[in-house]
Amino acid sequence: MLDEFQGEFEGKDAPAKLDCFVSPDDSLILEDESGRAALTIADQGADLVARLVTGIVVAVVGTLTDAGAINVSRIVFPGVAPLAAPLKPLTPPAKLIVASNLRVGKSKGNVLAANALLDWIADRGAICRVVLCGGTVASAQAPADRSAKAQEHAVEPIRAADAFVAELASLVHVDVMAGPGDPCNESLPQQAMLPFLFARASRLSTFQSVCNPYLFSLGGVRALAHSGQAVADVLLYSQGLEPIDVLRESLLAWRHLAPTAPDTLSCYPFNDRDPFVVEETPHVYFCATSQGFATQFEQGVRLIAVPDFARTGDVVEIDLASPTLEARVVSFRVDMEGV
Repeated sequence: MLDEFQGEFEGKDAPAKLDCFVSPDDSLILEDESGRAALTIADQGADLVARLVTGIVVAVVGTLTDAGAINVSRIVFPGVAPLAAPLKPLTPPAKLIVASNLRVGKSKGNVLAANALLDWIADRGAICRVVLCGGTVASAQAPADRSAKAQEHAVEPIRAADAFVAELASLVHVDVMAGPGDPCNESLPQQAMLPFLFARASRLSTFQSVCNPYLFSLGGVRALAHSGQAVADVLLYSQGLEPIDVLRESLLAWRHLAPTAPDTLSCYPFNDRDPFVVEETPHVYFCATSQGFATQFEQGVRLIAVPDFARTGDVVEIDLASPTLEARVVSFRVDMEGV
């Protein structure tokens, strides 16, 4: 039967991979325990439909039609949650370094950029912590055979990541977050990678393997980090948004870190609570992204889209002594031409 099914597709091109699933025919549906109702929005309705995704909790103001739809005059979002505590900037100098998708050992240029990052951190002196926001381990193909040589090659990316993180942790406190492609569970929230994967780094008290999402404090600064899957999924099912826009909307409007889970984003089936609901607003929220660096400061929160290091060679430096937690990009791009 499988051969017969396969025969129907022989000689045909594979369907193109879509990077956006938004259609002009999309519409909004309001759903609760009692049922569903279609939403009709007169002004800028198409733009709003394209910017919203499944899973957002809203209140709708409008009138009910004879057909059972709702003519919407206003949509009310949960809005920003209260701050956990007033921001207390650290005593200067105090810098937090955030990097994502290092993919240590992926290429020669990637190794050179990672080594340049190590040298810079060693000379910087004011750094109190480094957070690796997912994607630390380079992906590797599963060995085609079970020979010792093949098995040795398969674990080489983990050893390369361990060596890099151990050297980094000898300089400064390092938090290594789980992320897409890392050797950990795929569903959100991702659990911390097991310590034995970092045999050398785990011997140091300055190394910490942490979960995704990750909430932590540095003095009087509360920070929330995400390795990027939720933002990437929202971008697949919306239009007109950049990663920094998704960070702003999810934290300050929707009050939910992963609204599309579990519909289009894999997550653990919690039945008594939703761990992605934002109950307290952090002072800084940063997230890995496949696109470039971007930052905004809104409603007392510093929002940061962290660039892909393996692609751009960029990391983000956050000034924890600044009253607005100023952030800037630091580049370690390596020109491989002639190397």
